[in-house]
Amino acid sequence: MDENTFFPPVPEDNELPAPAPAPREDNDLPGEAYIDNAAALFNFTGEPAPARDRPAPATRLAGDTPAAPPAFPGDGSAPTPPWLAPQTEERPAVSAAAGVVPAPAPDAALMPEEPQEPRADRQKLYKKLALILAAAAVALAGVLTLLLFRFGLLPVRGNTASVVYEQPRTTAEIAGFYKTAVEIAEKEGAGYRKKAWQTISDMNLTGIAFVDGVLSGVFEEYFTPESAAKTEKYEKGSAEAKQNLPAFTLKDTSYLKSAECVRVGNSYQITLVFQHEDTPRGSDSFLAKATDTVFLWDKQIEPILAEISQLKDYENVHVDYVDVTVAAEISDTGRFISMTHTAPAEVNVGSARISIFTFSDKTFRFESVAEYRDFVY
Repeated sequence: MDENTFFPPVPEDNELPAPAPAPREDNDLPGEAYIDNAAALFNFTGEPAPARDRPAPATRLAGDTPAAPPAFPGDGSAPTPPWLAPQTEERPAVSAAAGVVPAPAPDAALMPEEPQEPRADRQKLYKKLALILAAAAVALAGVLTLLLFRFGLLPVRGNTASVVYEQPRTTAEIAGFYKTAVEIAEKEGAGYRKKAWQTISDMNLTGIAFVDGVLSGVFEEYFTPESAAKTEKYEKGSAEAKQNLPAFTLKDTSYLKSAECVRVGNSYQITLVFQHEDTPRGSDSFLAKATDTVFLWDKQIEPILAEISQLKDYENVHVDYVDVTVAAEISDTGRFISMTHTAPAEVNVGSARISIFTFSDKTFRFESVAEYRDFVY
């Protein structure tokens, strides 16, 4: 037994040292005899154990299967167990802390190649592309929104998303703001309450007080005094609400005598006074375009005169509207709060006959009032 038995050679290439043989007990055979007996005992072929002094194996050529390492240092031919196989991979040094092994270093072959373009330039390019796409999206959304509003496909509902209008000051701006409020009420189907009445005054068809008093009472039968006027409610979104709301299609501001706008809190008080119009003709008159024929015209007065039995052979009837006024309170978002149309008119009868008396160029006055309030959007 040589010195390698107790002093095994130092493993190369970071090989783990082979374990030392277990200590022999007192009743064990000497080491060499024990190995020979073990080989004979496990020789299942029945052949005698190989001689101890067998020749050394031939030199291994390139490509031959490597010879198995000895089972014990310095002797034997059994293969080395897998856990004692040489380890060729490089292992990181063990951390100084007891029991803590650092994570293995990443394999450079598995890491992605660094692009040639620097990262800073790449980020700048991405930012420019993002800004260009965002600007294009905003522009497209703006154009689409304008088109939807232009064709009435995207009405504004509620005050939360409404545009706040600056106070109009010129006649054209005030008239335009009132027109906008009418269009919003129509588009959003505003609901409201309406009350309308008429009054008769200055009756002078005959010049005789008693007769004119009788005629005044007869005319009042065809009108509704304020005390008898009923408030009509038009529900939001109903066809009746849209039909009874006075339109505003007037484009020529020269028909306006004056226009005023006063700011009160978050609303504007608008007052429009129109020029007088003698003998208006229905929808062709400028007052009809401003009031949507909510008042009486000459053709509506004539049937009333025809019903008065005391009045005979009348002709040349015309109605002259003077200082027709529209007063409205509108929120700064263009929604009506209240509105009142007042139309004073002077009725002139060119000639008329009552009994045996004939009169010419006689007049009387009446006033129509339409009040709109409690708007709901």
